[in-house]
Amino acid sequence: METKIEELISSVEFMGKHEVSSLKLKIDNIEQFNLNKHIDITGIPQTTNENCSEIVKQIGLKTNTTINVIEAKRIYISNSQNSIIVAKLETTEMKRTLIRNSKISKLSANNILSTWSNENKVYVNERLTKDRRTLFGQARRTGKDKQFKFIWVNNGDILMKKDESSKTIRISTQQDLEKV
Repeated sequence: METKIEELISSVEFMGKHEVSSLKLKIDNIEQFNLNKHIDITGIPQTTNENCSEIVKQIGLKTNTTINVIEAKRIYISNSQNSIIVAKLETTEMKRTLIRNSKISKLSANNILSTWSNENKVYVNERLTKDRRTLFGQARRTGKDKQFKFIWVNNGDILMKKDESSKTIRISTQQDLEKV
């Protein structure tokens, strides 16, 4: 009798952990969907009385990308003196186009404002949830250790590819990463 009770308790604990993981993943998917028009911009020096929306518009101009900025603000990353500009654009397509064009343009901060250093490279990336940002960092480290050639984010999905001819692997959870 006692063994059966222990088995039932163990079974309930397992189902509970699985259910919690499943719910966390669903919440993360919803949060990521809500960020589908958001970008992170790094490499822009902070100035007094700066207008983040205007900076984002300048990046659009310099990359020949038509964008409408809904909102832009600077946020600080914990445990770091660096800050990033987070912006919400009008459409997901504007976000994708700006990210693609900024990678092609390879902007420096002085492309945005001539008094800024050309050593500050400007990067425009998709905004990720905290969990996905952490998972993406882990994927990059794992990919480097296991000599993956490509590790990237597309529409909030973390993707890895060993080389040009290999199959693309989607990383949604820590368990997916452990299978790599």
